[in-house]
Amino acid sequence: MRNNDIKTDNESKMKEEVERYKDVEGLSTKKLNFGLWYVEHREQFKKILIGFLTAVAVVSWLYTLYGFFYYAIWGMKQDRLSAYEMVKINAIGHDYIAQISAKDLQISATEVLKSSDRKYDFIAKIKNPNQKWRSEFSYYFYSGDKRTETLQGFILPGEEKYLVIFNQDFRGGSAVRLAIENIGWSRINQHKIPDWASFSNDHLNIVVKDIIFTPANKSGLTDKINLNQLGFAAINKTAYNYREVDFVVLLYGGSAVIGVNKYKLKDFMSGEERQIQANWPGALGRVSKVEVIPEVNIMDDGAYLKFEGGVGEIK
Repeated sequence: MRNNDIKTDNESKMKEEVERYKDVEGLSTKKLNFGLWYVEHREQFKKILIGFLTAVAVVSWLYTLYGFFYYAIWGMKQDRLSAYEMVKINAIGHDYIAQISAKDLQISATEVLKSSDRKYDFIAKIKNPNQKWRSEFSYYFYSGDKRTETLQGFILPGEEKYLVIFNQDFRGGSAVRLAIENIGWSRINQHKIPDWASFSNDHLNIVVKDIIFTPANKSGLTDKINLNQLGFAAINKTAYNYREVDFVVLLYGGSAVIGVNKYKLKDFMSGEERQIQANWPGALGRVSKVEVIPEVNIMDDGAYLKFEGGVGEIK
């Protein structure tokens, strides 16, 4: 019995010594046990890794096959529909472009008005039917082989206005016509001007009032020359100072225009009121109505006066 006890005691001590053993390089019995366990189970780990990679490959292939069959069944059909729509759009592309492009200016017949002995004024109304396009151009009047000088003009979106050339020495043996050339269109930038109507009202709020026309036989200015007299007040109710503002003056006899003229104001400041007095030669007949139309290219940066000292523009 004693020998067995001694043997058991020795084995227990040896086991404790083994467990307490530590290699000089730091390798403990626990690490040796883990390494032994890993070696014993390495094949199982290998099978688990192979199974995981196989599962990933199967899922990837299933997703690829799903995408392929989905495109074959539905995607190709959708592509054919898209291609058809593109062809359809191209087929109507010309009409679509025509819809969004600027439409031609509308031009009325030219009127020939006698301004003095052997001199004539030519006038024609034009209209811009486009609400988002403005235009700059050159124009002249002609009849047969005779033509006037060429002037520069402009027209704002939706605007109706008169083009005039004065004191021409030919009346026109045949009909006088207006020619408009070098037309350049510019689309209104809706990011900068989202509401053109509001913008134009703010910039063109120039009021004309107290229009008085005195015919030559009542003006008392001279007995030898028919000299009519025109007076009116112009008020710049905008927040902008303008370098120049033109005023087109139309005289009517009933519904017909019987006289036309143009007056220019320089340095027309915001809030300013100007009194205009002008003489108008010629025998005009009975004038039933006078219309004075202010005109300024509010889209031209050069139309605005700068602050003194060059600190920006008033716009």
